Amino acid sequence: MTRTATIPDYDTSIPLLAKWLNRIALVLTLAILIARLTMLETLRDPSAVSPNTSIPPRAPGANTSVLLDWLSLLPAVLICLRAGLFSRLALVGSAAAVALAGVAAWAVLSTAWAGDKLAAVVGAFHLVSLATVFWTILQLTRDWLSLRLLAAVSVGILLVLVVHGALYTTIDAAELRRNWVEHKTELLQQRNLEADSFAAHQLERKIISGEVPGFAASPNTYGAQLVLLAFVLIGVSVQRICDRAPAGWWIVPALALLPTVWMIYETDSRTALGTPVLGLIFCAILLGFRPFSPGRRRFFFWLALAVALLGMAALVAHGLHHGTLFHDSLTFRWRYWVASWRIFVDHPWRGVGWNQFGQYYVGTRLPIAAEEIKDPHNFLVRVFVELGLVGGVMFVLWLLRAGWEAAVNVLASETDDRLDPLDLAPTAPLVTSARASNATGVQIDARALALPTVIGVAGILLNIFCTIDWSQEAAYNGFELLKRLLYLCVFVLGASIVVLDPRDASRCDARPAPWLVRFMVIAAALFLVHNSIDFSLWENGAGLLFAMVLAAAIGVQKPRRARPALLQPMLLGAGFLAVLTVSLLILVIPIRSAESIAQDGDDALRRGRAEFAADDYQDAFKAVPYNGDYAFREAQALLYAGVSGDRTAKSLDQAIAADPLNVGYYVTRAEFNRRSPQPNAERVLADLRKAVALNPNEVQTRITLADALAGFGRKAEARAAYEESLKYNELLHPDEPKRLNPAGLADVRRKIDGLR
Repeated sequence: MTRTATIPDYDTSIPLLAKWLNRIALVLTLAILIARLTMLETLRDPSAVSPNTSIPPRAPGANTSVLLDWLSLLPAVLICLRAGLFSRLALVGSAAAVALAGVAAWAVLSTAWAGDKLAAVVGAFHLVSLATVFWTILQLTRDWLSLRLLAAVSVGILLVLVVHGALYTTIDAAELRRNWVEHKTELLQQRNLEADSFAAHQLERKIISGEVPGFAASPNTYGAQLVLLAFVLIGVSVQRICDRAPAGWWIVPALALLPTVWMIYETDSRTALGTPVLGLIFCAILLGFRPFSPGRRRFFFWLALAVALLGMAALVAHGLHHGTLFHDSLTFRWRYWVASWRIFVDHPWRGVGWNQFGQYYVGTRLPIAAEEIKDPHNFLVRVFVELGLVGGVMFVLWLLRAGWEAAVNVLASETDDRLDPLDLAPTAPLVTSARASNATGVQIDARALALPTVIGVAGILLNIFCTIDWSQEAAYNGFELLKRLLYLCVFVLGASIVVLDPRDASRCDARPAPWLVRFMVIAAALFLVHNSIDFSLWENGAGLLFAMVLAAAIGVQKPRRARPALLQPMLLGAGFLAVLTVSLLILVIPIRSAESIAQDGDDALRRGRAEFAADDYQDAFKAVPYNGDYAFREAQALLYAGVSGDRTAKSLDQAIAADPLNVGYYVTRAEFNRRSPQPNAERVLADLRKAVALNPNEVQTRITLADALAGFGRKAEARAAYEESLKYNELLHPDEPKRLNPAGLADVRRKIDGLR
């Protein structure tokens, strides 16, 4: 048990302007975090648009992502302004923040050699946002109150994720299965999917199995978020025990672990089920090796690093020797990593560009690994493949330095309540009239809960602005609003339980919380372990959550500057303002404008007005000429409209010029030219051969090439291409949906016999 320290009273020495700059920066940063954790952002709509289909609710896309990333830069400007105006509140220096900024800058540079530049630009801008949020939380977590407030926000988010998962498991999943069984054909038509296609099988598997993705793209990500937040919650309860709080103050928060465990089980994520066991082992080590002397902390840091390196080496050695790993899911990932190594060898220094893994992976994947993934399911593998040795080394340096600052530079005194109090919320009662007594007679100061409530309201309002499509029916939007109201209530309840002082519920708790720091470090470490076989770190909301928890554990331990540097905040503030201005003009405004125009085109196409849709897509491409998807959708709309002239050909050429690694663009252009009145055989075959070169293991593309060769009278080449397609088909797993069915096999063999 740790000795409790005297709680500092409401600090009136900090200028009022500085207090409000701190509060606005914190509220905006955490509101963005809440909004992103309660929505699923996509770069492009995963379902194809076709005529005469219903208009679904619009999901957050690239326009939403760049806007939220841009907003996340504003708190950094406020913090620099605060430091420039008030020398007492100096900026916190961190080598980890510098290293992460270097990774983000290199990702921005990598857009120059990226194939899909929209994916590279949006992804790189998000890394800039991630680095900025990491730095912002470092500056704002300057006292124990701010640390406990961030823990309260984490617990509130945990309850929101659990309630959302419970609603999906008990209500939505059964309704989705029933709707799928009754309207399968219509649902596939709306998504423009063939009944026997790989995408259709994947969609059906997800719906029938009832997997719980949360607000994320994968149940694994949802599980990783729950585990991270659960250990923050455990840290809150353990700290309350060490503070000798009444039993109810730590039992009530701990009860939230029960539904959390249920939701982790429902994700069916083995990693999410395994990492808590590892976390409990860490906790046992913490409890068994006290006191935490500097030498002992350094020893365990290097020991943990050595164990991690030995574990990775053993895993690689087993994979190299056996060609597989210990479980089917790990074996799948081993195949991803083998293909990733081939990409890295071809682009060792600068990488292939941020967010470009998927385009290169299809060219190096093993034949048995038929799934065309966008991420190698290992955070280090992805960084080294996409950013090369330059970006990879900087990323590793960030992890090592951040781990050192979080786990080793722990406060020498567990009862130290110095640092720079930011006065984010009152730590002592304010005015008696503001208090209200509950049924138990405990007095609660309304202002003590003001900041968590404002953060929750701001986050949910931002979510509503980004996610609700007001063009839908009133009943649908009303239901969505009710759900978000439920999320807000749950968030405020969870955050309030954590932030209030058990000794006097009329104020916020600002006592030292060293055990909370340790559990936040464990939570961040478990998240990284999870991401050694998953990709949740690179989902927007999950990545920001990890950055917040890690930065909070570091920031609260940073000492105050002896001599505040006034030039530093001025230079940093000017830099942030420059990034804000440039990104607004060349990134945020053009992408939001283009996406709005393209969405109008989608609506027009769904209503059967294909030519109007083509005009909208053309305007969108003019606004963002590096997004080949707009030009490709223009060509598709023209084909739906029956236009097969030069404009369609030009649109396909523009799409390929903007994104030269997209296999689908080459296949579509080849089919378009092949069906023209006077097809150019060389152009058609060149496009199909390029598609095969980019994705050599795709059997259907090889069959399409063979069909074209046969159609142009090149019988010997066509026969060889058909036989090659059968050879690659045999390399697929027997249960693989992409494998040719008996009818398809018979058709190919019949074509071969006809060419002999």
